[in-house]
Amino acid sequence: MQKLASINDLPGEVVFAFFESYSGVTSLQAETRVLCTSLELCYKMHSDSVVVEVDSKVLIDSVCGKSSIPAKLRPNYLMDFTICLQP
Repeated sequence: MQKLASINDLPGEVVFAFFESYSGVTSLQAETRVLCTSLELCYKMHSDSVVVEVDSKVLIDSVCGKSSIPAKLRPNYLMDFTICLQP
């Protein structure tokens, strides 16, 4: 599974882009890991406000509390996201 992500400034100009490759994970897990990496980079760049755009509605709904995390993905998903949120 390969994912490309970019971090843009408010006018939409690319500030940073990266590519990650994962094996043995689902699409949702890869999308979660890319989101985590993006948030970590924003934190390191001292960004105080971010807008997140991802391809997965399931991921966004889960993060925003609008839906529950699919049961079979719960342990890995929570671990990925918990690690991501630690400073």
